[in-house]
Amino acid sequence: MTRLTILYDKNCAICRRCRAWLERQPAYIPLEFLPLQSENLARRFPGIEKLDLDKEIVVISDEGEVWQGVEAWVICLWTLREYREWSQRLAHPALLPLARRVCAIFSENRLKLLPTPLQGNRSRTTAPHHRINPRRTSLMQRRLLQIALKNELMKIAITGGTGFVGRHLARKLSHEGHSVTLIARGHDHRDESSRALPGITFAEASVSDEPALRAAFAGCDAVAHCAGINREIGDQTYERIHVEGTRNVVNAAKASGGQKIILMSFLRARPHCGSGYHESKWAAEEILRASGLDYTILKPGVIYGHGDHMLDHLSHALHTFPLFALVGMKPMRVRPIAIDDLVEIIRAAIVGRRLSRETVFILGPEELTLGEAVHRVARVLGKHPLFFPMPVWFHYLLGWICERLMKIPLVSLAQVRILSEGVTDPSQPCNPLPHELLPQKPFDETQIRAGLPDPGGFGWTDLRL
Repeated sequence: MTRLTILYDKNCAICRRCRAWLERQPAYIPLEFLPLQSENLARRFPGIEKLDLDKEIVVISDEGEVWQGVEAWVICLWTLREYREWSQRLAHPALLPLARRVCAIFSENRLKLLPTPLQGNRSRTTAPHHRINPRRTSLMQRRLLQIALKNELMKIAITGGTGFVGRHLARKLSHEGHSVTLIARGHDHRDESSRALPGITFAEASVSDEPALRAAFAGCDAVAHCAGINREIGDQTYERIHVEGTRNVVNAAKASGGQKIILMSFLRARPHCGSGYHESKWAAEEILRASGLDYTILKPGVIYGHGDHMLDHLSHALHTFPLFALVGMKPMRVRPIAIDDLVEIIRAAIVGRRLSRETVFILGPEELTLGEAVHRVARVLGKHPLFFPMPVWFHYLLGWICERLMKIPLVSLAQVRILSEGVTDPSQPCNPLPHELLPQKPFDETQIRAGLPDPGGFGWTDLRL
């Protein structure tokens, strides 16, 4: 949807004032205003005479969708940069009946509310009144909230909402006018901008606290379960966060309405492999598959983007050290996924209701060695370290040390296991994505530069002192 046409009565003072107000507002989508008295009306929109044009505002998209009455006002507000949140509130089932009654009163009495010199000798060039076809009315009622790219406005909870994936997903959903509840056990201060977006609320709750999750999920249409860890510290274990946490999310969703759950798993998650990370991610998948709820399980490989671990720590490492040790004595291959592509897939699963009861793997469009990926980042940064391979055991030792000394480890034990296997294919049978949802963004200079943090190396503040 790239343009909306608003049909209005130029002989109505209220209609003219509304047009003037709309024209002054900054909008995401261009608005075109066409008087009902225009000779081009019937030619541009054949069959438009079937609608009751004299009583209610009509809005038509360039994709052929038609809104009338309060639904038309909702779509108008949704296009405006400063009133998108208002459109969301107006479209909520609790407020929509009242809004419809108010709109009907104004429509019936609009020519009486403001005097106009044209009122006395108003000429009519529109067709005679026709009631809206009941079948058409039923269709419009079923699509009351379809005001953004043919999808409904929804209320969506995101566990791990202040984390890397959660923040990017929240921005996307907020931009489209959805209401989002960010759920996290604490506040991540690395990027606070997502909490200031329209329609965003924050609920401080751990996935270990089922009652708190139940309260946070109340009224939500779907849950994006993005909470996860890549190292164990204190009581934050893989069993507690990935397994028990997912069980709590499922129970809370059942108790608060049975929302669809989208689970962020991992490409190589599997049982009986000796890795707590991989095994706990697999156990979480099994819990969700057996839940009886609608679900989508997403199994991405390496994800990158602004605020990630990959580009963030690669950048700091390349700014700090003149040497860079590659994982393993033979090249390991990866297929990096841009966070924007991943968010589009999550959005399709939630808002578009795609991938129902499916487990799908997600890979980037380009396969390259880990060394090639690091070289690309180094070139963008203008760095030229000495690259050399080191055995996997060395990186396990490095990961063990980093987990104990750094707040966010340069590399964790789980990440060493991940990279040592390569990240190019799923370890268990699962479905591929539909062609139209396949990631498209290459791991090139443009994407790398967009995801890089501010330049700088590691410092004392990165240590757990």
